Amino acid sequence: MVSTRLFTLGAVVASVCVAVANPSPSIEHIKKLLARQDDDSDDRQCHADCGFTIIQSSETTPNTYCSNQTWIDQLNRCLSCTNREDDDDIWEDYGNSVSSAAQACSGQTATPGAVLSTASATGTATGGSLTSITGTATSTGAATAPTSVEECHTHGDDLFCVADGAEWEVTSNVNVNNAPDNYENCRPTGDDGDDLTCVAADGSEVRLEREGDDHTDDDDHNHGSSTATGTPTSNPSPSITSAVAGEASNTATTQTATQDGAAGRFEGSSIGGVFGLVLAMFAL
Repeated sequence: MVSTRLFTLGAVVASVCVAVANPSPSIEHIKKLLARQDDDSDDRQCHADCGFTIIQSSETTPNTYCSNQTWIDQLNRCLSCTNREDDDDIWEDYGNSVSSAAQACSGQTATPGAVLSTASATGTATGGSLTSITGTATSTGAATAPTSVEECHTHGDDLFCVADGAEWEVTSNVNVNNAPDNYENCRPTGDDGDDLTCVAADGSEVRLEREGDDHTDDDDHNHGSSTATGTPTSNPSPSITSAVAGEASNTATTQTATQDGAAGRFEGSSIGGVFGLVLAMFAL
Protein backbone atom coordinates (compact mmCIF):
# COMPACT_ATOMS: atom_id res chain seq x y z
CA MET A 1 0.00 0.00 0.00
CA VAL A 2 2.88 2.40 0.85
CA SER A 3 4.58 1.74 -2.48
CA THR A 4 1.28 2.28 -4.28
CA ARG A 5 0.74 5.59 -2.57
CA LEU A 6 4.32 6.65 -3.37
CA PHE A 7 3.78 5.74 -7.00
CA THR A 8 0.55 7.71 -7.03
CA LEU A 9 2.25 10.69 -5.40
CA GLY A 10 4.97 10.54 -8.04
CA ALA A 11 2.34 10.49 -10.75
CA VAL A 12 0.62 13.47 -9.19
CA VAL A 13 3.91 15.42 -9.05
CA ALA A 14 4.57 14.61 -12.68
CA SER A 15 1.08 15.69 -13.59
CA VAL A 16 1.53 18.97 -11.74
CA CYS A 17 4.66 19.65 -13.75
CA VAL A 18 2.72 19.09 -16.95
CA ALA A 19 0.00 21.38 -15.67
CA VAL A 20 2.31 24.35 -15.95
CA ALA A 21 2.35 24.01 -19.72
CA ASN A 22 -1.26 22.82 -20.21
CA PRO A 23 -3.33 23.49 -17.08
CA SER A 24 -6.83 22.29 -18.10
CA PRO A 25 -6.17 18.68 -19.31
CA SER A 26 -3.65 17.91 -16.57
CA ILE A 27 -5.88 19.09 -13.75
CA GLU A 28 -8.72 16.90 -15.05
CA HIS A 29 -6.35 13.96 -15.29
CA ILE A 30 -5.19 14.51 -11.71
CA LYS A 31 -8.77 14.62 -10.49
CA LYS A 32 -9.57 11.33 -12.18
CA LEU A 33 -6.37 9.71 -10.97
CA LEU A 34 -7.04 10.74 -7.40
CA ALA A 35 -10.65 9.57 -7.70
CA ARG A 36 -9.46 6.08 -8.61
CA GLN A 37 -7.59 5.89 -5.29
CA ASP A 38 -10.75 6.70 -3.35
CA ASP A 39 -12.64 3.50 -2.64
CA ASP A 40 -15.88 5.40 -2.17
CA SER A 41 -15.80 7.37 -5.42
CA ASP A 42 -18.06 6.69 -8.41
CA ASP A 43 -15.06 6.45 -10.72
CA ARG A 44 -13.44 3.81 -8.55
CA GLN A 45 -16.63 1.76 -8.61
CA CYS A 46 -16.97 2.20 -12.37
CA HIS A 47 -13.45 0.87 -12.94
CA ALA A 48 -14.21 -2.08 -10.65
CA ASP A 49 -17.48 -2.92 -12.41
CA CYS A 50 -16.02 -2.82 -15.91
CA GLY A 51 -12.88 -4.66 -14.84
CA PHE A 52 -14.85 -7.43 -13.16
CA THR A 53 -16.97 -7.82 -16.29
CA ILE A 54 -13.86 -8.46 -18.37
CA ILE A 55 -12.09 -10.72 -15.86
CA GLN A 56 -15.12 -12.93 -15.26
CA SER A 57 -15.81 -13.35 -18.98
CA SER A 58 -12.18 -14.22 -19.70
CA GLU A 59 -11.99 -16.89 -17.01
CA THR A 60 -15.22 -18.73 -17.89
CA THR A 61 -17.32 -19.53 -20.94
CA PRO A 62 -20.37 -17.57 -22.10
CA ASN A 63 -22.60 -20.42 -20.98
CA THR A 64 -21.32 -19.79 -17.47
CA TYR A 65 -21.00 -16.05 -17.06
CA CYS A 66 -24.05 -15.11 -19.16
CA SER A 67 -26.24 -16.74 -16.52
CA ASN A 68 -24.28 -15.31 -13.57
CA GLN A 69 -26.46 -12.65 -11.97
CA THR A 70 -23.48 -10.93 -10.34
CA TRP A 71 -21.78 -10.60 -13.74
CA ILE A 72 -25.00 -9.27 -15.26
CA ASP A 73 -25.35 -6.63 -12.53
CA GLN A 74 -21.71 -5.55 -12.92
CA LEU A 75 -22.10 -5.26 -16.69
CA ASN A 76 -25.21 -3.11 -16.34
CA ARG A 77 -23.42 -0.80 -13.91
CA CYS A 78 -20.41 -0.60 -16.24
CA LEU A 79 -22.59 0.44 -19.17
CA SER A 80 -24.36 2.96 -16.98
CA CYS A 81 -21.35 4.60 -15.35
CA THR A 82 -19.35 4.90 -18.58
CA ASN A 83 -22.20 6.91 -20.07
CA ARG A 84 -21.18 9.96 -18.04
CA GLU A 85 -19.54 12.72 -20.05
CA ASP A 86 -16.43 12.83 -17.85
CA ASP A 87 -15.78 9.06 -18.11
CA ASP A 88 -14.89 8.71 -21.78
CA ASP A 89 -11.44 7.46 -20.88
CA ILE A 90 -12.87 4.55 -18.86
CA TRP A 91 -14.73 3.24 -21.90
CA GLU A 92 -11.63 3.72 -24.00
CA ASP A 93 -9.79 1.39 -21.65
CA TYR A 94 -12.50 -1.25 -21.21
CA GLY A 95 -14.95 -0.80 -24.07
CA ASN A 96 -13.72 -3.38 -26.57
CA SER A 97 -13.44 -6.18 -24.03
CA VAL A 98 -16.77 -5.37 -22.39
CA SER A 99 -18.51 -5.26 -25.77
CA SER A 100 -17.05 -8.61 -26.80
CA ALA A 101 -18.18 -10.24 -23.56
CA ALA A 102 -21.70 -8.86 -23.88
CA GLN A 103 -21.91 -9.79 -27.55
CA ALA A 104 -21.24 -13.43 -26.71
CA CYS A 105 -24.44 -13.38 -24.65
CA SER A 106 -26.78 -11.14 -26.57
CA GLY A 107 -25.39 -10.89 -30.07
CA GLN A 108 -25.34 -7.13 -29.65
CA THR A 109 -22.34 -4.88 -29.09
CA ALA A 110 -22.55 -3.04 -25.78
CA THR A 111 -22.04 0.73 -25.72
CA PRO A 112 -22.12 3.21 -22.84
CA GLY A 113 -25.69 3.74 -21.73
CA ALA A 114 -26.97 0.82 -23.80
CA VAL A 115 -29.79 -1.27 -22.42
CA LEU A 116 -29.36 -4.91 -23.41
CA SER A 117 -31.18 -8.13 -22.77
CA THR A 118 -30.27 -11.73 -23.44
CA ALA A 119 -31.93 -15.08 -22.92
CA SER A 120 -28.78 -17.18 -23.10
CA ALA A 121 -25.35 -17.36 -24.65
CA THR A 122 -25.35 -16.51 -28.38
CA GLY A 123 -29.00 -15.51 -28.03
CA THR A 124 -30.76 -12.51 -29.54
CA ALA A 125 -31.09 -9.11 -27.91
CA THR A 126 -34.70 -8.36 -26.96
CA GLY A 127 -34.56 -5.03 -25.14
CA GLY A 128 -34.89 -4.14 -21.47
CA SER A 129 -32.24 -4.44 -18.79
CA LEU A 130 -29.76 -7.29 -19.12
CA THR A 131 -31.24 -10.35 -17.49
CA SER A 132 -30.49 -14.03 -17.26
CA ILE A 133 -33.07 -16.62 -18.14
CA THR A 134 -32.12 -20.19 -17.33
CA GLY A 135 -33.86 -23.45 -18.06
CA THR A 136 -35.34 -24.78 -21.25
CA ALA A 137 -38.29 -23.57 -23.17
CA THR A 138 -41.56 -25.38 -22.56
CA SER A 139 -44.74 -25.44 -24.52
CA THR A 140 -47.55 -23.29 -23.09
CA GLY A 141 -50.26 -25.26 -24.81
CA ALA A 142 -51.48 -28.79 -24.56
CA ALA A 143 -49.96 -31.81 -26.18
CA THR A 144 -49.45 -31.65 -29.92
CA ALA A 145 -52.80 -31.83 -31.67
CA PRO A 146 -53.31 -34.42 -34.43
CA THR A 147 -52.93 -33.22 -38.00
CA SER A 148 -55.57 -35.56 -39.38
CA VAL A 149 -58.49 -37.72 -38.25
CA GLU A 150 -59.53 -41.03 -39.79
CA GLU A 151 -62.08 -43.84 -39.63
CA CYS A 152 -65.00 -41.43 -39.49
CA HIS A 153 -68.22 -43.20 -38.45
CA THR A 154 -71.61 -42.49 -36.96
CA HIS A 155 -73.21 -43.19 -33.62
CA GLY A 156 -76.85 -42.39 -34.03
CA ASP A 157 -77.03 -38.94 -35.64
CA ASP A 158 -73.50 -37.93 -34.62
CA LEU A 159 -70.31 -38.25 -36.65
CA PHE A 160 -67.09 -39.31 -34.96
CA CYS A 161 -63.53 -39.71 -36.23
CA VAL A 162 -60.44 -41.30 -34.68
CA ALA A 163 -57.00 -39.79 -34.07
CA ASP A 164 -54.23 -40.83 -31.69
CA GLY A 165 -56.41 -43.52 -30.17
CA ALA A 166 -59.15 -41.06 -29.20
CA GLU A 167 -62.50 -40.27 -30.74
CA TRP A 168 -63.32 -36.76 -31.95
CA GLU A 169 -66.90 -35.65 -32.46
CA VAL A 170 -67.66 -33.51 -35.50
CA THR A 171 -69.57 -30.55 -34.07
CA SER A 172 -70.10 -28.79 -37.41
CA ASN A 173 -73.32 -29.35 -39.33
CA VAL A 174 -72.49 -32.14 -41.79
CA ASN A 175 -74.46 -34.76 -43.68
CA VAL A 176 -73.58 -37.90 -41.74
CA ASN A 177 -74.93 -40.07 -44.54
CA ASN A 178 -72.41 -38.62 -46.98
CA ALA A 179 -69.50 -37.88 -44.67
CA PRO A 180 -65.89 -38.55 -45.74
CA ASP A 181 -63.78 -41.26 -44.16
CA ASN A 182 -61.17 -38.77 -42.96
CA TYR A 183 -60.25 -35.11 -42.64
CA GLU A 184 -56.81 -33.62 -43.25
CA ASN A 185 -54.82 -30.46 -42.39
CA CYS A 186 -56.15 -30.33 -38.84
CA ARG A 187 -55.07 -27.52 -36.56
CA PRO A 188 -55.90 -26.73 -32.93
CA THR A 189 -58.53 -24.04 -32.42
CA GLY A 190 -58.28 -23.79 -28.64
CA ASP A 191 -55.62 -23.53 -25.97
CA ASP A 192 -56.43 -26.87 -24.36
CA GLY A 193 -55.81 -29.01 -27.45
CA ASP A 194 -59.31 -30.49 -27.33
CA ASP A 195 -60.72 -28.62 -30.33
CA LEU A 196 -59.71 -29.01 -33.95
CA THR A 197 -60.50 -27.46 -37.29
CA CYS A 198 -59.95 -29.89 -40.16
CA VAL A 199 -60.39 -29.78 -43.93
CA ALA A 200 -62.41 -32.22 -46.04
CA ALA A 201 -61.46 -33.35 -49.54
CA ASP A 202 -63.84 -30.78 -51.04
CA GLY A 203 -62.10 -27.97 -49.14
CA SER A 204 -64.80 -27.43 -46.55
CA GLU A 205 -63.78 -27.01 -42.93
CA VAL A 206 -65.32 -28.73 -39.93
CA ARG A 207 -64.88 -28.37 -36.21
CA LEU A 208 -64.15 -31.39 -34.03
CA GLU A 209 -64.11 -31.82 -30.28
CA ARG A 210 -62.40 -34.54 -28.32
CA GLU A 211 -65.07 -36.88 -27.00
CA GLY A 212 -65.69 -36.36 -23.29
CA ASP A 213 -65.32 -32.55 -23.33
CA ASP A 214 -68.61 -30.81 -22.57
CA HIS A 215 -70.39 -34.15 -23.04
CA THR A 216 -72.92 -35.71 -20.71
CA ASP A 217 -72.59 -39.29 -19.61
CA ASP A 218 -75.25 -40.23 -22.16
CA ASP A 219 -73.00 -38.97 -24.95
CA ASP A 220 -70.16 -41.35 -24.13
CA HIS A 221 -70.49 -44.78 -25.68
CA ASN A 222 -68.74 -48.10 -25.64
CA HIS A 223 -68.00 -48.43 -29.31
CA GLY A 224 -67.40 -51.71 -31.12
CA SER A 225 -65.76 -52.28 -34.48
CA SER A 226 -69.15 -52.11 -36.25
CA THR A 227 -71.18 -48.92 -36.47
CA ALA A 228 -74.36 -50.47 -37.92
CA THR A 229 -77.63 -49.75 -36.11
CA GLY A 230 -80.72 -51.92 -35.64
CA THR A 231 -81.76 -55.01 -33.72
CA PRO A 232 -78.93 -57.36 -32.78
CA THR A 233 -78.91 -60.65 -34.66
CA SER A 234 -77.11 -62.63 -31.97
CA ASN A 235 -78.64 -65.55 -30.03
CA PRO A 236 -81.02 -64.89 -27.11
CA SER A 237 -79.50 -64.28 -23.75
CA PRO A 238 -78.31 -67.30 -21.74
CA SER A 239 -80.98 -66.76 -19.09
CA ILE A 240 -83.77 -66.96 -21.63
CA THR A 241 -82.22 -70.00 -23.30
CA SER A 242 -81.84 -71.77 -19.98
CA ALA A 243 -85.41 -71.02 -19.03
CA VAL A 244 -86.75 -72.37 -22.31
CA ALA A 245 -84.58 -75.46 -22.07
CA GLY A 246 -85.64 -76.02 -18.48
CA GLU A 247 -89.28 -75.67 -19.35
CA ALA A 248 -88.93 -78.12 -22.24
CA SER A 249 -87.14 -80.58 -19.97
CA ASN A 250 -89.86 -80.35 -17.35
CA THR A 251 -92.52 -80.88 -20.00
CA ALA A 252 -90.73 -83.93 -21.36
CA THR A 253 -90.38 -85.37 -17.86
CA THR A 254 -94.08 -84.84 -17.19
CA GLN A 255 -95.04 -86.48 -20.46
CA THR A 256 -92.81 -89.48 -19.71
CA ALA A 257 -94.28 -89.87 -16.23
CA THR A 258 -97.81 -89.70 -17.62
CA GLN A 259 -97.08 -92.32 -20.24
CA ASP A 260 -95.46 -94.64 -17.68
CA GLY A 261 -98.46 -94.30 -15.38
CA ALA A 262 -100.91 -95.06 -18.15
CA ALA A 263 -98.93 -98.11 -19.21
CA GLY A 264 -98.87 -99.35 -15.62
CA ARG A 265 -102.58 -98.93 -15.25
CA PHE A 266 -103.16 -100.80 -18.55
CA GLU A 267 -100.83 -103.57 -17.51
CA GLY A 268 -102.52 -103.91 -14.11
CA SER A 269 -106.01 -104.00 -15.57
CA SER A 270 -105.03 -106.66 -18.13
CA ILE A 271 -103.67 -109.03 -15.44
CA GLY A 272 -106.80 -108.63 -13.32
CA GLY A 273 -108.99 -109.50 -16.28
CA VAL A 274 -107.09 -112.74 -16.95
CA PHE A 275 -107.44 -113.93 -13.33
CA GLY A 276 -111.14 -113.14 -13.38
CA LEU A 277 -111.64 -115.18 -16.54
CA VAL A 278 -109.80 -118.20 -15.04
CA LEU A 279 -111.93 -118.15 -11.88
CA ALA A 280 -115.10 -117.97 -13.94
CA MET A 281 -114.10 -121.02 -15.92
CA PHE A 282 -113.47 -123.08 -12.71
CA ALA A 283 -116.84 -122.00 -11.37
CA LEU A 284 -118.57 -123.56 -14.34
